[in-house]
Amino acid sequence: MTLARFIRTVRHLRPGQVSNRLARRLRRPVPSYDEAEPARKPCSSPVPFIARPPNWDGSSQFSLLNVERAITSPACWNEGSDKLWLYHLHYFDDLTRADATDWQNAHRNLMRRWIKENPPGYGNGWEPYPISLRVVNWIKWALKYGPCDRWILNSLAVQLRHLASTIEYHLLGNHLWANAKALFLGGLFFEGPEAERWYRCGLSLLERELQEQILADGGHFERSPTYHAIILEDVLDILNIAACYKNDMHPTWLVTARAMVVWMEGMCRPDGAMILWNDAAGGTYPTPHDVRCYARRLGVIAPPPNDWGCVLPVTGYACMAQKNAYLWFDAAPIGPDYIPGHGHADTLNVELFAHGQPIIIDTGVSTYMVGSRRSIERSTRAHNSVEIDGKNSSEVWAGFRVGRRARVQNVSLTPQRFYAEHDGYNYVGARHAREISRLDDGFRLIDTVWRRRPGQQIAYFHFAPCLTPQIDGNFVKVGGIRLEFEGFHSLRVEKYQAAVGFNQLADASCIAIPFERKLVTKVTL
Repeated sequence: MTLARFIRTVRHLRPGQVSNRLARRLRRPVPSYDEAEPARKPCSSPVPFIARPPNWDGSSQFSLLNVERAITSPACWNEGSDKLWLYHLHYFDDLTRADATDWQNAHRNLMRRWIKENPPGYGNGWEPYPISLRVVNWIKWALKYGPCDRWILNSLAVQLRHLASTIEYHLLGNHLWANAKALFLGGLFFEGPEAERWYRCGLSLLERELQEQILADGGHFERSPTYHAIILEDVLDILNIAACYKNDMHPTWLVTARAMVVWMEGMCRPDGAMILWNDAAGGTYPTPHDVRCYARRLGVIAPPPNDWGCVLPVTGYACMAQKNAYLWFDAAPIGPDYIPGHGHADTLNVELFAHGQPIIIDTGVSTYMVGSRRSIERSTRAHNSVEIDGKNSSEVWAGFRVGRRARVQNVSLTPQRFYAEHDGYNYVGARHAREISRLDDGFRLIDTVWRRRPGQQIAYFHFAPCLTPQIDGNFVKVGGIRLEFEGFHSLRVEKYQAAVGFNQLADASCIAIPFERKLVTKVTL
């Protein structure tokens, strides 16, 4: 319930009436069991969707987020694993696996089992976000292998009814977007007045959120490359399925999709992986290669990246290229002010790819569970930036909370020079600025800290798990490059754990460089 709706509810009630009226308004709605309207017959078959890796063995074993577990009873759908794993269990991504044609009967039986063991309105699977992703996967399956039996069709309708009454206006962002996509596609899939209401609600939300969530340079406003890829796949799915029903989307959708592909290419390493900033992880979500190929199948073609790199000025990300080496720079806000939960305290972060491999990397994300690991992965120390007085540049806490946050200022992103500073340490009387420039044989980074009183500042650079840095005086040799430092107090190698995927950690090394006011780092290729 929104604040405005809450105020309207209680404004004209006497004190004795408030609790009863609110109880009725806030009670979790129970979806209607009415018979579903018939499915609409598409005019054409969809272009092949992105295929997900298989995660089900055909019996009771599921492998999700690099964790295997057997679902042997109805209770297993809602307990025994962390929330994110259970969410993925209810998504039904396995329906889109590459060899799904050979699994039609097995998948049909799995859907029937889910319906039997997950009564409407109960458990993780009936929360709006899992409903949204599952509905889309079931519709994709039906468009490719249908028609569905009445049991599955009725369940789809019940799920959409429940979703329509539990839209996540309170969470906004990618959750609200997923709700809108499911309602829109559900409205296309079914016939009748109920489906028309889903369609209009979904389309209205999608058009509003497209304007809100996709920035002018094509980036998703939560500044996570992983979520950007997810939303881009959603946009392509909408274009694809709408075309099956001769429902032409407004031309701005195609323009937006092309801009999003350009953004994704700018945040891709030459090895095909994306830069993992903020809440981003590899191995679970659509790969850039998969998204790129899907876009091309739909006729969404984007120009190749520039030789010198790219600048994504509205997002605040930039990449500088030199001799087949690439240095990415984060001069972005932590995220939208009203939903920064997927952001990290990583302001002015960098990543380096050279000699065909990642050299300086982001620590990554291995969990969404509240705890020490989540706190570490969101901290400034876990990124390639400067930590002052042992504090985070933004106040990240719990699983998805942000309090005081760094504001990026005086940003200048040109092909030859990147510069930005932030006020995240104003509360301790300090300010951090980073300048990056191109050299004939590499790059130069200059970190400057202004302080009102003495303190400690430490720059961190995290290396890929396969690399071992070697210190030689004021030099560090690693991965075929040389880092030379000026203005430092000391150099030391520290161990850390890099997140190579959800629930997967690898031992790796980083260097910590305490300095006084200015640290100059020369990267020689």
